[in-house]
Amino acid sequence: MFLFLIGMPGAGKTYWLRPFAEALHLPPIDMDASLVDKYKESIPEMMSRGEVGFRERESALLQELLSRPEGAVIATGGGTPCYQDNLPAMKAAGIVLYLSCSVPCLQKRLTTSAVERPLLKTTAGQGLDAALKETFRARRAVYEQADLTFDTERDDFKEIVRQIHFINQENGKRNV
Repeated sequence: MFLFLIGMPGAGKTYWLRPFAEALHLPPIDMDASLVDKYKESIPEMMSRGEVGFRERESALLQELLSRPEGAVIATGGGTPCYQDNLPAMKAAGIVLYLSCSVPCLQKRLTTSAVERPLLKTTAGQGLDAALKETFRARRAVYEQADLTFDTERDDFKEIVRQIHFINQENGKRNV
């Protein structure tokens, strides 16, 4: 079984990766960390040479991960489901969980995070709030195609895990 965590930068994909992996008895994989390990460059360094090349690397890594026979809980990059055929591939392989939270919550989390977010760098006249709103507007329709939504500000973790188990059994996938 695969569980894919998708959502905006700051939504909690990396934060929730281990709790979901432990609850589902699956290995955790952070795609950003895997890309850094594989290419020996930071995400900002890769993005500095162009988003298209970065997204190609990201999609290639996703295809590699999908070939794993044992499955995993995978924290994707915020844009992973929005490019190429990544979202349909994820949905065909497992359960896609959209980690949702409000823009003010994202802004608070990102301003206290030490992680550099290349696509959310402020530009002349555009602050973090505007960058988040624009990125969310561009990605929302894709995120909302997920099998489940977990509002990280309100929803109960144990209930989401129960729903994941139910969907997994209904789809006839390997029980977790």
